[in-house]
Amino acid sequence: MITPPHWWLPLLLFAVWSLWAFAAIAELRAKELREGVAKELRGGVSVVPVLPLFPLGFWGAAALVDVWAAPWGTVVIGALHLLFALAMVFTLVRDLRYCLGRERT
Repeated sequence: MITPPHWWLPLLLFAVWSLWAFAAIAELRAKELREGVAKELRGGVSVVPVLPLFPLGFWGAAALVDVWAAPWGTVVIGALHLLFALAMVFTLVRDLRYCLGRERT
């Protein structure tokens, strides 16, 4: 098995969770447009507790698994986050298409 470089997992984790933040914002915007919420009543999304803590937690979990079964912690956590990224891209594109279509009308 090819062992990935040590720096790719934290980079992937922070990129995926940053993508999650954009997807969460787009989802909220699409929901508010569907419900007809006035501009002055629209809310926001707080990513502060999630963005720094979740990537670090998953990185730590991968490192713990790697102690006993290297490189499986890195591989499994990385693969799960790649699947998560695919889901986020799908929802982000869906919600952005909805938002852009609604703003034109």
